Amino acid sequence: MIYTLPSTSGKNSSGLLHIPIVDEQNSRAQVAQSAHRTFVAKADAFEEDMKRFITDPENKKRGIRKDLMEKRIVKMEELKTELDLYHKLLGVQREEIEARINRMEEQAQELIGLYAIGIKREREAARA
Repeated sequence: MIYTLPSTSGKNSSGLLHIPIVDEQNSRAQVAQSAHRTFVAKADAFEEDMKRFITDPENKKRGIRKDLMEKRIVKMEELKTELDLYHKLLGVQREEIEARINRMEEQAQELIGLYAIGIKREREAARA
């Protein structure tokens, strides 16, 4: 059903679409499978992004930007929160995806640590 929303100016073209969702086990399972595939694709994209940082020889030469890596960690945390919500609502399988995200967060923290060590060495070398 489509409803036209009221307007005080008479120029509102906004509408509301009401779609009833039947809570059937089969429907929930299909939505859960679709959500799982989406989370796997997002985890794949994060892994591909992290591979660039780990394997790119340019990053080894010039290092990484700590703030960008920290933003990636925040995005990974947001993905885990979203995954937890879908797990609670639909029973989306989360263990494998969550383990992958945790592994990538550890890699990101490691890169930040290595970056900090590299900066410290550069400063010490500049002082000498």
